[in-house]
Amino acid sequence: GGAGALMPAPARPAPASPPLQASTRKAAPGLRGVLGSVEWLYADATHIVDSMLPSGRELFAQQEFEWADMLEAGAKASDLSAYLSGMPTWFWMFVIVLVYNLVNIAEALMETWMDAVIFNFGTPAICLLLVTVCMTWPVFIWYLIQTFAYARQVLAWHTRIVQMYGVPASFCTQEDIATFCRAQKLDVASIITPPEDQRKTSETCTVELVFHTIQDLQLAFKKELLTPHLKFGGNKVRVRPKMGTNAAMVEWWIVSAEYMNESVPERYWFRASLSCLITMSLMKHVTSGVVWTWVTLQNSCGVIGWLFTKGAMSLSLLVMLFFVGYHAFMEIRDAHKEMKHETRAHRLAGVPKKAATSA
Repeated sequence: GGAGALMPAPARPAPASPPLQASTRKAAPGLRGVLGSVEWLYADATHIVDSMLPSGRELFAQQEFEWADMLEAGAKASDLSAYLSGMPTWFWMFVIVLVYNLVNIAEALMETWMDAVIFNFGTPAICLLLVTVCMTWPVFIWYLIQTFAYARQVLAWHTRIVQMYGVPASFCTQEDIATFCRAQKLDVASIITPPEDQRKTSETCTVELVFHTIQDLQLAFKKELLTPHLKFGGNKVRVRPKMGTNAAMVEWWIVSAEYMNESVPERYWFRASLSCLITMSLMKHVTSGVVWTWVTLQNSCGVIGWLFTKGAMSLSLLVMLFFVGYHAFMEIRDAHKEMKHETRAHRLAGVPKKAATSA
């Protein structure tokens, strides 16, 4: 039981008299079962609230006040959404145009500086600016893709974990939890126990069981090898998957945002913004260079170059006409037809047309 160590579950045979005896408690019928479920949900909600990121403010002495504060914040968020939804459409158009206006002003200032630099240094300045651009936001896109991929790996790990809250600290060891897993016939990949100093200072701790696959985790609950309620030596223990499907979707964004917030320096965002402005201003010079190169090649090839250019441009124009224009029109037209001939009951605006006709 090292401090926060992650060790594979021991494969030794169970002792004759295991030190940890656990008994599952199935959901009781009637009022008792309802009260037990409410108690479980309240305890779990309290744990979730306590594990939220600290806001930097002093918490209320009573936990009920914290719950009331969160409920009031939700109500005020609803009021805010009502005001925002009531804003005129032109307000949102103004916000969009204002942002676009500010970007254009910044881009114009950057373009003025770039024209002056290129006027003095010519093509070498363009090459240096291209290198500068390639080292900033394109690298960030690569980093963002890697962050998203790593976040998926983290979620794949967390969705295979079962958390056990309220386990007596004296039983939170690798040996005792492994004995429990063998007694319950749980095939786990590893066991995560709390650090030794935490076991010494706390009466109860949290233990995590890592299954091989999420299917094994679900099978353990389906066969009732694990239930939401357990008893360890007379202590009530709550058992739950560490992360469900809905929480995993949010956690994916949280993990990604956490790395961008804590790993990427704040000064990087200003440099990346300047790089984007350089890119927008530089495109004018790059595109003019591409067009000049194309015209030069076309003239050097004579009639063949002229025919190839006309053919390539004609083909690209037809592709845009059909791929962008025609197919986009057909897709929206089909969507409108589907809406006009709706048959799903929960999407109908009145009596179905067929039923009205037959009546």
